[in-house]
Amino acid sequence: MKKVVGECGTRVMIAVDPPQSIVDRGRSPCVLAGARHHPVSVGADGYDDVRGEANNAAAVAVAVGFDGKVAIHPTHIPVIRDAFAPTVDEIDWAERILDPARSNRGVFSLGGGMMDAPVIHHARRILTRRGSVTD
Repeated sequence: MKKVVGECGTRVMIAVDPPQSIVDRGRSPCVLAGARHHPVSVGADGYDDVRGEANNAAAVAVAVGFDGKVAIHPTHIPVIRDAFAPTVDEIDWAERILDPARSNRGVFSLGGGMMDAPVIHHARRILTRRGSVTD
């Protein structure tokens, strides 16, 4: 089961029309609570400027750790896919972390940095995003 946390729903729940930063702040507890139990998706609202507003919203969704984004129009799909596709640099970084993680138990050092469970988890999520946008 996925949770969908949409902007319109958030505005209705708080019964006001606040600035975007307040809406985003209101969604944060939902994101944190949902991410602990299962993947969270963010709802999409209508955008007149598909390449601008939808792209910015998708980039924010990736940055805060959402696993996906709901599209309300087919023109949003390529924008969302592009935002969720990890960059070549992100993929290279994740692979550099996960290769030694397979033979090291627990925490290990790599390139002068400490690699522990949260770093390894982040690397795995990057590679998962790669797989989910290439199908």
